[in-house]
Amino acid sequence: MAVRMVKELGIMHLVIKFETSKIVYGAVTQAMGRIRKIHVKVGGVQCTMTFMVIDTDNYDILFDLDFLIEIGAILDVE
Repeated sequence: MAVRMVKELGIMHLVIKFETSKIVYGAVTQAMGRIRKIHVKVGGVQCTMTFMVIDTDNYDILFDLDFLIEIGAILDVE
């Protein structure tokens, strides 16, 4: 999740610890930290998620493949 989005949601106080992680295309970045156990509703699916917080303007939220598989997401690229 982008820092900008975290600030807009008013949950910056929930960010814990700094870490280095791999993101899209294997690039390594310094994450601000993680936000753990956030209740999220995507469409009709409700779940608890952990988000990595990264200072970027390239995206607001990026879901990983494991999450999409777990909720049975269907991606239509057309």
